[in-house]
Amino acid sequence: MSKIKEKARKKAVKIIESCTTCEHFETAKSYLDLFLSSFEDEEMYDILLATYEQKKQELNCNLL
Repeated sequence: MSKIKEKARKKAVKIIESCTTCEHFETAKSYLDLFLSSFEDEEMYDILLATYEQKKQELNCNLL
């Protein structure tokens, strides 16, 4: 993995982890979509999306 992609992946994880309200997930999802369009790495996107969905579930935001 390139250094730039690894840095972007780490930033995505930090953004997801920083979500403390359901509204924060809109920005996190936008970043994930940007990651996918920038790197075209669907496998990593799916991993990040799973992390995103898990965090949403922890905050009971899946009902929205």
